[in-house]
Amino acid sequence: MHLPPHGLLCTGSHWRANGEAFLTLTDAAGHESEVPLPLGERLAWSTRGPRRCVGIRHARRTKRLMCPLGASVAETATSSQCPSCSAADPSGAIARDATPEDPRPYRMYLAWFAPGVLKIGITAAARDRTRLLEQAAIGYTWLAEGALLATRRAEQHAIGVGLKDRIPNGTKIAAWPGILEAGHGGPELEAAHRTLVGSPGWGEGLARLPIEIQDLRPVYGLNQVLPGILDAVTGLNGEVTMDAGLVARAGHNVLLASAPELGYLLDLRLLEGWILTPPRPGPSRPPGVRRVNEPEAEAVDQPLF
Repeated sequence: MHLPPHGLLCTGSHWRANGEAFLTLTDAAGHESEVPLPLGERLAWSTRGPRRCVGIRHARRTKRLMCPLGASVAETATSSQCPSCSAADPSGAIARDATPEDPRPYRMYLAWFAPGVLKIGITAAARDRTRLLEQAAIGYTWLAEGALLATRRAEQHAIGVGLKDRIPNGTKIAAWPGILEAGHGGPELEAAHRTLVGSPGWGEGLARLPIEIQDLRPVYGLNQVLPGILDAVTGLNGEVTMDAGLVARAGHNVLLASAPELGYLLDLRLLEGWILTPPRPGPSRPPGVRRVNEPEAEAVDQPLF
């Protein structure tokens, strides 16, 4: 990761359907650049604060709209927007059911994260599997395609028969150490697909899609033996320096290793709002670490598209 001496504001982590993951970094004028996150690369940077709201990323504009208030953000928060910017952000419109007239086709999916942990969801068809990558789904299959309101109704029907539409982040990453042996959920996805498509009244107005289970572990780097120690970073501060290899990345979580048997998990949302600069001399293990299997007060997925 090559950074200018003065640093750039980290404004998010993103995926593309082809499996590329990257960070967005923004200068003071709102111009964004992308920093790839390829597996096996060594990531080295320092943070500089204070942590600030990242403003709004608007698809129709060439520049990010920076927060006019310069609002501060808590060091442990996974949301990097102040309340005003969050309310004005158009990316949340669908999640708030504010655009029911959206003419785009949508797809329903079943996603598997760990044994016994499945969820139902919908995403714009044009995004393909990007939403699954953003959520760190280990395995998935499509269910149906159609208009937004029809897919919404079918999703609510699925929730009514017992499928979840939210999975806590902590539940997902707690499964990583054993995910190589656990597989990618094929039998559970097949059973859930069969039950749902056979449910009376499900899928009205939708084109049902055949089951085609996809394994995303190779994309994430989770098709390998992981470091034996998995701690999780709970918060950063303005003086943190990181220098570690990127072992795996899924959703907004990355597994970094500073030694073959020493790994820690970082939620990239905790980087948002900090200025990233070239690494300063000093210790590379970040503070604020807890064991991965400890309970957490973690917000569940937000149903954004």
